Amino acid sequence: MHGMAAVNDAVFNLLADRKPIVINLSSNLIGKSWLGYLTKAMRALIGCLRILVLPLRREKTFYSSVDDGLGSLLSALLTLMARLRHCRIILHHHSYKYLARSVWNMRLLVRVAGRGATHVFLCDRMESAFRALYPRPFNALICPNPVTDPVLIAHFSKPPDPTPQPILTIGFLSNLMFEKGIGEFIDVIRQAPAQGIELRGVMAGSAFKPEVQAFLDDAKQELGERLELLGAVHGARKVAFFESIDVLIFPTRYPTEAFSLVLMEGLLAGCPLIAYGRGCIPILSHLDTARVLPPEVDFPTTALPLLEEWARTRDGLSTLKAQAHQDGVAIHRRHLDARDTLIKAIRLSGDATLTRPQPVNI
Repeated sequence: MHGMAAVNDAVFNLLADRKPIVINLSSNLIGKSWLGYLTKAMRALIGCLRILVLPLRREKTFYSSVDDGLGSLLSALLTLMARLRHCRIILHHHSYKYLARSVWNMRLLVRVAGRGATHVFLCDRMESAFRALYPRPFNALICPNPVTDPVLIAHFSKPPDPTPQPILTIGFLSNLMFEKGIGEFIDVIRQAPAQGIELRGVMAGSAFKPEVQAFLDDAKQELGERLELLGAVHGARKVAFFESIDVLIFPTRYPTEAFSLVLMEGLLAGCPLIAYGRGCIPILSHLDTARVLPPEVDFPTTALPLLEEWARTRDGLSTLKAQAHQDGVAIHRRHLDARDTLIKAIRLSGDATLTRPQPVNI
């Protein structure tokens, strides 16, 4: 499940007792063909009618995650209908796609939402970037995403064994895409022997494009036992993935990268991180257990000296793994507190209207 979809489900479940009106625009059900977009538009129009005609209490809230593409036009339409019903507007941002430059459809959404709207961001950096590009007045709430996987949370509620693997093992978990950094991950494994580093890599996730699968097949043939490909992992298999690695690698170049849940999962599982500093990821840079690299540097060249040090000092790596779990627990609690604040903001009204737009990869 995509990060935004997981958060949407969590918010819905926490508000289920209020029996909110749910307008489901998820592309998981309708695909990305022209027929899919047409169906999505029809659902939005039906949602507009429901907002306009269904009886609501005097105080009510319209809450929606924000689509980062043309679907934001549908978000603007639904927001306009909600304003006509005098709803409080809460818009939840999960993507950096419209923060690289100002885009007209987001300017429209901000204008339609109005100065009384509350925009929810994953970090202060995200809010600052948004205000710089879309300077109209609005309220803001910071709500980083907590880990939502119940199996992972339950399993790592107790400190995991911090003993390093016999051979330093790096891990990658995401949708397998070049933009997510699979090439950089393979290059780290490929270049390690020349640096005198003995390590192996474990990759988990689904490859949806044939060229990606072909790349991985070639890499497996080249690297042999130094590379393990698990495919998609969920539940107990995801737990086993984290228990099999020492360090989580996330060299993402994905243009919409905001704050991937896998980073929080990795820390909770006791895995130090090495990641490119895209989106909100730099807010982790104060941690000894999270090495955040500038996006402009060569990832393998910069990451390998860190890995060499950790491979050489097993006691130090063990201490770092134990600290990673402690950091993960502390961050998870703070993120849960932030989500509780968001839920309280939505619950200030008697009714809630929730929309589930197209999920994005985070």
